Amino acid sequence: MNRPLNGVALAIMLVVAAALAAGTAAAFSADVKSMTLRESDLPVGFDKDFSHSIPRSQVIALEGSVMPGYVDGWQAEFTRVQGTDTSVVTSSALRYGSSAQAHTAVVRAWKRVAKRTGAKRFVVSVPLGQEARAFAYPTTGVTLYSVIWRYKNVNGWVLLAGLESLGVTGEQATRLAVKQQRHIKNAI
Repeated sequence: MNRPLNGVALAIMLVVAAALAAGTAAAFSADVKSMTLRESDLPVGFDKDFSHSIPRSQVIALEGSVMPGYVDGWQAEFTRVQGTDTSVVTSSALRYGSSAQAHTAVVRAWKRVAKRTGAKRFVVSVPLGQEARAFAYPTTGVTLYSVIWRYKNVNGWVLLAGLESLGVTGEQATRLAVKQQRHIKNAI
C-alpha cells in the first residue's frame, strides 16, 4: 500500500472538510448521506472504506471554530488497491442554512487549501452547480485532485488521490463530481 498517499490524502481531506464545514450542527439526516457518491458511481475495483456524518466536534478540533450556517454533512471514502498502489476517492456533501453561507464556505475552503498546500487551480471543464473550483496537488509519485462546488445551499466535494496510472486525473475527479452533483440535485 502506498503510505504517502494515505497521509497526504487524509491531510488534504481534513483541511477541505473542515474549511467547508461551519455553524451549529443539526441532526444528521439520511438526506445528506444520499448526496455523496456511491460505490456504483466509481470505476471498477473501488470498495467503500467508510460513510459517516461530519460532526461539529471534528470541525472544531481541526479548525478551532466553525462558520455560521453549517447544518449537517456527510462523507464517504472509497479505496482501490492494485498491487502495491492505492487510489482513494473521498466524497463529501455539506448543507448550509442559506446559499450565501454555502458560497462563503466554498470561497473560504479554496483559499485555505491553496494557502496550506500550495495547490494549483485547474479549470472545471463542465458546468457544475452554481460555482465550482478545482485544484491539483502533486507530491512525489502521487497526485491529488479535488473539485469543490456549490449547488443552492449544499457544497459538494470530491477528492481523488493516487497515481495517474491508476486513472487519477483531473478529468476523472470532474466526472465523479458530476455524478455526485446528480445525487445532490435529486435530494434537494
